[in-house]
Amino acid sequence: MKLMIKLGLLFVCLTVFYETAGQTGCDFTVTVTEVAVSDCESNGVIKVTLTGANVANGVIQLSDAEYSIESVPAGGYSTVFDNNGGIIQGVPPGNYIIRARAFCTQTNNREIHASALITMIGTYPKFDQNQIMIVTGDIKKSLECSSTGTIPVKLGSGKTPYYVRIVEAPDSTLIDSVFTRATAGVLEITDIPWGDYKLEVYDACGYTIYFTPTVGKVVPEYE
Repeated sequence: MKLMIKLGLLFVCLTVFYETAGQTGCDFTVTVTEVAVSDCESNGVIKVTLTGANVANGVIQLSDAEYSIESVPAGGYSTVFDNNGGIIQGVPPGNYIIRARAFCTQTNNREIHASALITMIGTYPKFDQNQIMIVTGDIKKSLECSSTGTIPVKLGSGKTPYYVRIVEAPDSTLIDSVFTRATAGVLEITDIPWGDYKLEVYDACGYTIYFTPTVGKVVPEYE
């Protein structure tokens, strides 16, 4: 018996390094399919199956399949999951070993094993505070008796879209207001009164940075 590997199109590496002894009627295929790359810090999805290739009279020859995934080198992400769909979610980028175990119903439930190495691709551009910022000098002051202030928020890195939520504000009606920008650039929060603010800035992956800008006030001068 020889292990066969079906390679998902998005994998950069998938190598079998363990073979089991041949057993008549128990030839099988190990399939490791990357359903989705990790486009946040840890949201990759992998599907693993271990099924009989020679099925006689509709009888499934492998039963009670169980899988585990462990980072290479060890010490990182790892988990064990059963054959309930064989899907594992929340996988961060990196190298992993997938181990599979099942019982061959055609050979008195002999336990068989298989292993494979995979690489989970990561495409998330880290949410970088050097590219998410509020430049104090760019904040527009507000008139003392009117809401004319503006806070410009520079947005970049991370995964779009971006969101800015007002957590604290001198005007309580502004609290929990959320502003959205679909692309990198500058999001302006306009027509706000002077005072201290707290802003929560987060991307589509939910990674968050907080800012505490102050909108100054302009007092009209009367002659």
